[in-house]
Amino acid sequence: MNIIRTLALAASLTFTLCVAGQVRPGESQLSAKPADFPAYPLKASTNGRYLVDQNETPTLLVGDSPHSLFVNLSPHQADAYFANRASYGINAVWVEVLCNTYTAGRADGSTYDGIIPFTTPGDMSTPNPAYFRRVDQMVRLAANHGIQIVMDAFETAGWMSVLEQNGIQKALQYGKFLGNHYKNFNNIIWITGNDFQTWNTSSTDNRLVAAIMR
Repeated sequence: MNIIRTLALAASLTFTLCVAGQVRPGESQLSAKPADFPAYPLKASTNGRYLVDQNETPTLLVGDSPHSLFVNLSPHQADAYFANRASYGINAVWVEVLCNTYTAGRADGSTYDGIIPFTTPGDMSTPNPAYFRRVDQMVRLAANHGIQIVMDAFETAGWMSVLEQNGIQKALQYGKFLGNHYKNFNNIIWITGNDFQTWNTSSTDNRLVAAIMR
């Protein structure tokens, strides 16, 4: 992942967040109908102040935050969720690649049907193909509804100790895996963190998070 592009896009996001922390039933207060889909992928405008699509059309992101979507919903449920959100004019969702109990998942990071993110638990150098096929499927479903995935590469509030145990080289390897795996997915904006306070963590932790973003 290109850290400059990632940070530029993340900094220019404008969100109306409707749900915090986890997927919950309930209706949004928004009533706008979805507009025509932007020509993804989005990028920073030439002046760096807002997002534009591939036609240079300014794009406002109106977002929801179903952090645990990848692990708590089936593909069928996710498709229904995306359709519902799109019907209210929502065109972006913030989702964690890795999700444990901090963001309403399970302690081992598994999906509701038992797929773990790493074939060796806790080892970031062993991404589980089955887990990432599930993520792939949901990202594609979102694209079908014109929805941008604001994808958190590494959720630090719940997973920081795992990152510390893995170290710089495995952090780099994990970030490289994500970048290569998702390079042809047009509806992703990368972020990394979640309740990550750079002023309240060690310099080592800061370097570990930066390594993923490279």
